[in-house]
Amino acid sequence: MSRLLCPLLLAVLLLAVGCGRPFSPATPGSFTELKDPLDFDYRAVSADGVVLGIKAHKNEPKVDLAFAERAFEQQIRSNGYALLEKRDIRTSSGFPGKQFRMGHDEAKNPHLYYVTIFVTNDYVYVLEAGGAKEQMLRYEAPITWHIEHFQMK
Repeated sequence: MSRLLCPLLLAVLLLAVGCGRPFSPATPGSFTELKDPLDFDYRAVSADGVVLGIKAHKNEPKVDLAFAERAFEQQIRSNGYALLEKRDIRTSSGFPGKQFRMGHDEAKNPHLYYVTIFVTNDYVYVLEAGGAKEQMLRYEAPITWHIEHFQMK
């Protein structure tokens, strides 16, 4: 597949938002869900400014997890994030996904940004967590719980 086609297909995926929420989010006790999630289908925040977000995109054109993984890696490289780690991940029901852990500096302050992708026949789910490095590390357990207890409909 050409180098131009992968980012183009990812852009189509990211713009093709489905109606309603085809998932049940798991909000950790240390977070509160925001009623106006802006460009997300779900968004929650901790008192320390760590933010969780979920987007559900129609899986059209149809892609699998391996394709979504490669396309996302192309995108983050062009957006200035440093890929720190990539790991396989599963929900508590055993559904497989891929997580990317990235870093970047904002005004010389280190920040971490985690993106977890799950792909079903109908949707591509993108779960995001981000904030200042110190807070992200402190909220590691609630972030992990949020991802493990995510339920796709």
